[in-house]
Amino acid sequence: MITFLGSSPYNAPAIYSLIAHAEFNLGIWYPEGGLISVSNGLAKLAEDCGAVIKLNSEVLKINCKDSKAVSVTTNKEIIPADAIIANSEYSFTEMNLLDEQHRTYDKNYWEKKTYSPSSLLFYVGLNKKLKTVIHHNLYLDEESDWEGHFDSLYKNKRWPENPMFYLSVTSYSDKTVAPKENENLVFLIPIAPGIEDTPEVREHYFNNLIDRFEKINGESIRDHIVVKHSYAINDFVRDYGAFKGNSFGMAHTLFQTANFRPDIRSKKVKNFFLYRLHDTTGNRYTAFYCICRSSC
Repeated sequence: MITFLGSSPYNAPAIYSLIAHAEFNLGIWYPEGGLISVSNGLAKLAEDCGAVIKLNSEVLKINCKDSKAVSVTTNKEIIPADAIIANSEYSFTEMNLLDEQHRTYDKNYWEKKTYSPSSLLFYVGLNKKLKTVIHHNLYLDEESDWEGHFDSLYKNKRWPENPMFYLSVTSYSDKTVAPKENENLVFLIPIAPGIEDTPEVREHYFNNLIDRFEKINGESIRDHIVVKHSYAINDFVRDYGAFKGNSFGMAHTLFQTANFRPDIRSKKVKNFFLYRLHDTTGNRYTAFYCICRSSC
């Protein structure tokens, strides 16, 4: 988990060793039905309390007047507001949705920051059951280059040569996420943000993962794949406006922790608040999301 905070075991602040304690001693919770069940539950609670949720509405601009946010322009309408809370990527929100005079931080600020890794994800469906996996599987085999992988993430940013990887098998614990006698898999490789992301590169790493899985586990899966979908840097940029395609926001280095991070409250717009990955609370929601990601 410490990797997803944007640190390696070689330079992470000691306080984050508590994460290992939480994972191994307290355990990890999984929402039955996947993370979507949490989203649906929160949506129902919000609607029961009177909230109106508008889907498929792209926010194009946050309109301000006299240092106050007054409305939101979407691709469908203009919505008046007494206050605005943005949960979109902090850097994207400021750089794309606010006029320059209302931005607290400029592009140079974001360029100088250290970011958590991006991810290369493969969502795979199999038409067979596996015998050698559990829900959470971490692969640090003899082919994995531990130090080299961390170097590729934080120092000399590049695609790793022999990556560590994680495999989530949600169908091990949750029978609702795959048809009977089928499996739902999510492979994940942490990768550096901002590196080149092409279909050819993705396919190379997919074959690497499948070959290593079959060698280590002694089970054939290549000929049993019925669903395959990849997601990586370009997708994080397109779908979330993630800076350089990072997956987990600004890294939690010593001087990017707590009050060293951007403030939740805008310094230029008095009734505007931003909450997503980069702010002083850190990526607590993202850590939760990471734990449950395999349910998506």
